[in-house]
Amino acid sequence: MKALIKSIQKIDAKHLFFAGGISAVSGLAATVFSGSSFAVWLLVICVVSAAIFFALIAIKVAYSLLNSIVSIVKRPHTRNTGKSKRNVPLIVVGLVTLIAISSLRAQLGGGVAVSIIQVCALVIILYGFGMSWTRKNKRHDNTESKHNRSNSLNERVQASERTNSPDAYGTILQGVTIRIVNDLQEKHHLTEAQANTLVVRIMGFCIIMLMRELQDASVEPRKSREFISEVLRTIAKNSNPPELEQKAYTELNRLIGELSRKYGSLPLSNANSGNLGGTLLWEYSKLMNETMGKDKNDLILLMENTSVITNLNQAIETQGIVTALKANTVK
Repeated sequence: MKALIKSIQKIDAKHLFFAGGISAVSGLAATVFSGSSFAVWLLVICVVSAAIFFALIAIKVAYSLLNSIVSIVKRPHTRNTGKSKRNVPLIVVGLVTLIAISSLRAQLGGGVAVSIIQVCALVIILYGFGMSWTRKNKRHDNTESKHNRSNSLNERVQASERTNSPDAYGTILQGVTIRIVNDLQEKHHLTEAQANTLVVRIMGFCIIMLMRELQDASVEPRKSREFISEVLRTIAKNSNPPELEQKAYTELNRLIGELSRKYGSLPLSNANSGNLGGTLLWEYSKLMNETMGKDKNDLILLMENTSVITNLNQAIETQGIVTALKANTVK
């Protein structure tokens, strides 16, 4: 059933244009070459493609009506106030076809093929005026899907902002990072794979900074490791179904571990304050550049990414975590 729904959702203007176009062209050819032996086959192609054309429209209309009914039942107090959009190219094609075939009808002698072409042209025009739901619904479905996936996480972020537990820190870190990466994805036209990798690596930076802070505060290493481990479990739990949590945690633990080993020992600053090369911020920003598919030495992007991870790390309060771990009490 899901496969059928997805197939219906993929039907858009290009499929209708293709089917209607074949019907119109073959019908016109059948009329022009009515005295030829292959005119019958052209007429058959015209009729079949017209049938497909009308069937596609009927399926989309039925699906749209069903969706509307379901939406009304589920959300009786909401309504769509957006303005209907037009598909101008489709309308122009339909009008040109309708005018041309109507002008030539007398010369062509009428017939079934001419009538089919006229009907196809008329339906193309009508569909062009009301076809906004094909692309709009697709965008709406994608937006709603993303919104639904992030709803639970956003609620947990708001509910845990004042706590010092691994669950709170992991949830806040993940939620804020995803929001930042969504902005970067839109700005730099990142793929989903690039965006997902960037989320992990930005969270990795903040975890590296937290580990440094715990180390500077002389928190027992065992407590630090246990806390970080629970943070990663929270992140895995927030973004995966129960049956995949352990696998996601293992992979996340591996990725963060690799980042920590490679970047965790880099200095925060150099003796020469004018040289950022070799520092944690600079080298990690280069990693972000590469993750985004950009030149790792792009100076402007390096500065932007340095600002992003610095501001994110400063925005997430960690002093309560340090105090709680030092007191051996995580509230």
